[in-house]
Amino acid sequence: MNIYIYQSNEQYFNELKDICIRFLIKNDIDAEIISYSEKADNLNENISVFLIENNDMIKQAARKIYDVNNFNYIVITSDNFSSIHSEVFPCVRPSGFIIRPFEYSNAEKILNSIFDNFNDMENKKNQIFNFKVHSQEFRLPFSSILYFESSNKKIKIRTASQEFETYLSLEKIENIMPSDFIRIHKGFIINISKVCSIDYKNMLVSLENGSFVPVSRSLKNALKEKVSENGSKLCSG
Repeated sequence: MNIYIYQSNEQYFNELKDICIRFLIKNDIDAEIISYSEKADNLNENISVFLIENNDMIKQAARKIYDVNNFNYIVITSDNFSSIHSEVFPCVRPSGFIIRPFEYSNAEKILNSIFDNFNDMENKKNQIFNFKVHSQEFRLPFSSILYFESSNKKIKIRTASQEFETYLSLEKIENIMPSDFIRIHKGFIINISKVCSIDYKNMLVSLENGSFVPVSRSLKNALKEKVSENGSKLCSG
């Protein structure tokens, strides 16, 4: 999650940047701090935090930010609360306010709240995989999924006893999948906890339901690192 800062005053920008750096270091958070322009058209589609100065253009900026990702967080900075007009709230949906002069303790409370909310949302999202088959909606625990396979512009979702097909891409699944999952081939994402054996000579992974999934040579090292990092124990089959 990135942090975008828009302040017309360079001093205010630097003060907020220093506060954000201090917060990220203190909480061991890996995030990029970016100078945001109201004319920016290359925003990252991932959820981000925007520290935006209160001005006449804030509603337009909010629309652009939410068009990129409706779950983005906007924090309004201002000289005082009275200058923040009530009509901005329906479209801006601020996650908090930081009033000048900026104080670390006040900003920290807001950033903590935002990152806690983001982590809760990510944890909930990662536990259940939601998808549609035609007009019917399905919810599967990620832990029950053996692998995802890309096939003819569709995705096959394989569990121990079922197989589903839905219109989706592996790239989108990569954005939401839990840490137990890894892409090992251009057409496959597997659940590492469901792996029984890995044949690096023939570039095949055996899963607990007896199926075999190919491993791309370009992704072999990533698979080895995943097994090593997670201390993964292969299933007995």
